[in-house]
Amino acid sequence: MSETFETYLSNGTPVELCPGGKDKAVTHANHKEFVELVAKTKLAEYQKQMEWLKQGVSYVLDVSILSFLTWEEVELRACGAKDVTTAALKAITDTAESKWVKMFWEMFESFTQDERRKYLKFVWGRVKLPNDTSTLGYRHEIAVRRHMGADALPEAHTCFFTVDIPEYESLEIMTKRFKTAIELCGEIDADYGANDIVDEDGNRGGGGGGNSDYEEE
Repeated sequence: MSETFETYLSNGTPVELCPGGKDKAVTHANHKEFVELVAKTKLAEYQKQMEWLKQGVSYVLDVSILSFLTWEEVELRACGAKDVTTAALKAITDTAESKWVKMFWEMFESFTQDERRKYLKFVWGRVKLPNDTSTLGYRHEIAVRRHMGADALPEAHTCFFTVDIPEYESLEIMTKRFKTAIELCGEIDADYGANDIVDEDGNRGGGGGGNSDYEEE
């Protein structure tokens, strides 16, 4: 099987790597040239799209400062830390200490990283904590509500980064209720609801209605 100085773009289009490439055979003597030309062609394939991305980023910040950062540092500043730690969430929490708040932190510490991200999505609408939390509009709050049933599901207020919880009788009950809430309520309720469902006649509405205890606001 012979190889020539051709390659395929991501859309399947064949391209010559050099003039007359389709008739130029790859040999041991020129294989390094072939590899370099393939790499150059592949990397240049998305040049126009990368320029558009660069233009978009330049509207937000001076792209010249990116040369002082590694890609890991850029990712951290843009996306936040990969892991959600108890200490990081505590640092941005404004809540008076109580039996139930202590119970909450014990529960949160036992959560896996996936469960912690789901909790953030439930209570805040996002799955990571930002790298810089000094300018948060609202800080995390755990509000203990006596009017709620002792085994009720928690209620999240994503706009205010707040979760309402009843006076749970045990850590086990609290954990069970929270895991139910974060698993079943992964979307902000205003994003999609029963009124968005289209029936056979093309009319919107129908399906079950009403807010459940663990729906977000």
